[in-house]
Amino acid sequence: VMGRGKILYFGTTGTPWPSQPNDPAYETHAVYAIDTAGNLIWRYPSQLARLDNFIMSPPALSPDGKTLYLGTLAGDTSEPGKLIALDLTQPPGASDGERLKWELELRNPDRPLHPAIWFRLLAVGLDGRIYIAGAQAQLLGAAPVLLAVEDQGDQGAFVWDPAVVEPQGYPSNTGQFAGGLALWEHGGQVERIYFTTTHQRTANGVGGALFAIDPDDGSVLDEFDPAMLPSPGIGGMTAPTIGSNGTVYVGIRGKHPTAIMPAVNGHMYAVTFTPGTGFAVLWDFEVAGQLDWVPPAIGANGGLYFGSSDAFQPLFIIQYFDLSEIPPNTSPRFYAIFN
Repeated sequence: VMGRGKILYFGTTGTPWPSQPNDPAYETHAVYAIDTAGNLIWRYPSQLARLDNFIMSPPALSPDGKTLYLGTLAGDTSEPGKLIALDLTQPPGASDGERLKWELELRNPDRPLHPAIWFRLLAVGLDGRIYIAGAQAQLLGAAPVLLAVEDQGDQGAFVWDPAVVEPQGYPSNTGQFAGGLALWEHGGQVERIYFTTTHQRTANGVGGALFAIDPDDGSVLDEFDPAMLPSPGIGGMTAPTIGSNGTVYVGIRGKHPTAIMPAVNGHMYAVTFTPGTGFAVLWDFEVAGQLDWVPPAIGANGGLYFGSSDAFQPLFIIQYFDLSEIPPNTSPRFYAIFN
């Protein structure tokens, strides 16, 4: 993300040096601030430290550009994810303690065993509220989750009651973690949250869905489940993309081929949401192959652009060692859809 003064902020993921497991590599588990020439301005934490877990979600800025938010995902599963707020008004030479505004450990306060929550996606509304999408895990299993946090200056606080939304229940057998998060805003306020659920890249799970969430209390307004359509779509969902008129574009993976079952194609959908009525499908486009994780993009000309991953299954690649050959079912296809 780019902030004031054209400063770029990004997070990294890595492991300690193999020969020195207690001495973290410089690039691991940290957030960087650099200028557009690539010069390092600062790193958090300092050069000789790293965060407990890695950063998967891109960081996000507060509306006034003075605070940077980032979150951590499970690398060390004994540690829950954290939402971290960094003070961007501090000078480049500030200490870690001076740069850190606050951090919030993500455990579900409404679960007796306090399941840990790990970051997948992060969004900040125009009103400053922070929305987190990820996965909740404990001995009983896992579930995709969504929660909202308020920046109170010296601390972060959960907003909703109950604090964590579990749209597919806990533990969930229909989704492993959040697939996407998008905010529909109007008049400086978040009117709706769109949230999708998905599975690991190599999993053949079904049950991905799109949810419309009320930003005031976290209640589920409606669910779009492609498995319920006349021509069912199955698999995990991509992240949603919202058009300027409020249309939501979202894809569903399909299924990879197995030894006993053929592949199932993915679909791209255009859906609308009407308060009091819920979701309605505008169109359904079947792709040749699967759609994995990546959301569609909207061009300046109004076209919708996305790519399929064909019928690729990682196990196929094991039998191919000749780099001059292209393994079957590994060529993506790209699409452009115009209304």
